[in-house]
Amino acid sequence: MISDLHRPSLIFVSSQVQLSHFHLILSVSSSVLKIQILVSTNISSLIRLMNM
Repeated sequence: MISDLHRPSLIFVSSQVQLSHFHLILSVSSSVLKIQILVSTNISSLIRLMNM
């Protein structure tokens, strides 16, 4: 009886944890993408400067 009562809440908690992990991964990957874009644009501008 007790285990049946606890099961839904456990499922809910685990789904919440997975959601938070997903959000964390999303934010980290988006920030990494922004950094990569920044670095690539900086490198291209540097190359342009050196070519001048």
